[in-house]
Amino acid sequence: MKDGGPAFPGQWIDRDSTGEQVVRESYPGMSLRDWFAGTDNLKIEFPDVETLCAFINEPVLDPKEQTWTNLFGLAMRGAARARYQYADAMLAEREK
Repeated sequence: MKDGGPAFPGQWIDRDSTGEQVVRESYPGMSLRDWFAGTDNLKIEFPDVETLCAFINEPVLDPKEQTWTNLFGLAMRGAARARYQYADAMLAEREK
């Protein structure tokens, strides 16, 4: 899978004893895919638990197991999947 390359690469540049610039360390940064997925410009809502579970390909929770903690976990997995689908669409559009 293509990740779009690094989003925020960096380097620690210093000078050696002769005064020449030297790259001491390089940091690849996060991928552009991760950056797109992590941006807060995608609002995600699911109408019900069944739709959410189908979206993340998990069995529907038994009503007794639909505690706040379990539902929150489902919502977070759904949001993560939706955000990465968004990021993949952004990268596909960028390649055109």
